Amino acid sequence: METLRNSYFTQKQLKWFKILFTILIVLGIFFRLTNIEGKIYWHDEVYTSIRAGGHLAQDVYKNGFNDRIVSINELQKFQDIKSESTVLDTIHSLIEEDPQHPPLYFVLARYTLMSFGNTLTSHRILAIFFSLLAILLIYLFTFDLFQSKLVSSFSAILLSLSPFDVIFAQTDRQYSLLTLVTIFSSWMLWKSLTKSSLINWIFYTLACTLGLYTQPFFGLTLFSHFFIVIYHWFSLKKSKSYFIQFSISILITVILYIPWIYIIITHFQNVLMLTNWVYFEQSPIFLVKLWILNFSSLFTDFFVGMDNPLTFLYRLLFIIIIYLAFSTLYRQANRFIFSFIFILMIVPFGILVIPDLFFGSFRTVVTRYLIPCYPPIQIAVAYYLSQQIITNSKLGKLIILFVLINGIIFSTLITFAETSWAKVPSYYNAETAKQINQITSPLVISDRGDSSTNLGEIISLSYMVKKDTQFLLTSEPLNQEKLANILKTSSSNFLVFQPSQKLRLSLEKLNYRLDSLFAAGNLYQLTKQPNNQ
Repeated sequence: METLRNSYFTQKQLKWFKILFTILIVLGIFFRLTNIEGKIYWHDEVYTSIRAGGHLAQDVYKNGFNDRIVSINELQKFQDIKSESTVLDTIHSLIEEDPQHPPLYFVLARYTLMSFGNTLTSHRILAIFFSLLAILLIYLFTFDLFQSKLVSSFSAILLSLSPFDVIFAQTDRQYSLLTLVTIFSSWMLWKSLTKSSLINWIFYTLACTLGLYTQPFFGLTLFSHFFIVIYHWFSLKKSKSYFIQFSISILITVILYIPWIYIIITHFQNVLMLTNWVYFEQSPIFLVKLWILNFSSLFTDFFVGMDNPLTFLYRLLFIIIIYLAFSTLYRQANRFIFSFIFILMIVPFGILVIPDLFFGSFRTVVTRYLIPCYPPIQIAVAYYLSQQIITNSKLGKLIILFVLINGIIFSTLITFAETSWAKVPSYYNAETAKQINQITSPLVISDRGDSSTNLGEIISLSYMVKKDTQFLLTSEPLNQEKLANILKTSSSNFLVFQPSQKLRLSLEKLNYRLDSLFAAGNLYQLTKQPNNQ
């Protein structure tokens, strides 16, 4: 068994490596625990809280968007536990309005909210916990793969400093849990295939069940596991008992998942409606650009614009490192280890990329959809970096320095930033809130919006605007008489946020003009025009 005390480390170097490892892991923890409440509460996070609290979005619309002025406290009550609700209300909210999302994370988020109260920190602490646990699990998984503390240390460091993982560690969605169960299930499969035992297969079955109840895209990981087992059986001439045991585990997993399969089938039209946004044909060049951005986001967040070649030239360096990592793994590692890690990465991507190339969807450009691919990439790169230490390569050490410095710099920038690329459609909400906060006694007028995203956006804004900010949220259909009366009697300064075309026309009929206050085009000053215009 290889340890850190091998010949490539002197005693002094070993001491410094342990110190460096500790510092980098602590940095990763720091990135996840710092400035938790200073970041935009993303549109999707708002809906996590609505579901966790046991609310229905239709009830929020009914009570909030009804042609009356509401306060910040009134809006944010929909982010707290609904009075007299139970965990069944959380599950019911998902079934009725969001059936493509299984309930595990939302149920856990409910209990977290009950324990810690309605604050941004309490909303996000669950995702942070899962992200921290993932650092430990990838270390243990990698050590089981290679029996090397050096490789496992690098894998933990890469996950710890990953800009992508830092962003989603502080995001109240199920993505850090998906990373965790992806690592956990793959680790349990490895243990089951290399040292078959009842307890290992039980843990594998548990991990797969948790994975499916976390996110349907975990099914991509299960497909990769199937191909791994097939390879293990045929190419390595192993006993078919492994395949039988694996099949039993998957069968039990599917049986345990049947309740949610039934919900997806019975609400399939709703699922299709909520996911049809992924069907938007893109050019092959656009797809390639986004793949470069997505896979390099594990190591860097460098971005100077989609039309600037420097963005992609810089990020291509990390794609090259990923290629070198798998190439080195293929040449130097055990054949089964290479195939295990490579299949874990390539199968999920392949399943997603085929419809993108041939059926006009764009799932592979959504970075978080590729989460099943990411841990095996980080493990492969960890192995590659460890080999640079072992071979004492000067170029290799520069590559290590380059990777670590990128992780530190961009994770630091992400930690202290208010927004990030992952916050669409809420990306500009921090700047919008600053514009609102410059206005005395603001009354922000809005409706559901043309794309029906304003509920999440308005509650997101409520966390960043001054406490005296009020909102006038119009009904659907709009009651023009009520709107006119409020505008006539209120002494507030009127602003309009992301109005639908119907709201714009109604305001124009009431002789009001909308003047843009923000380059993003989502906030307007409302001005009464003279009657003769």
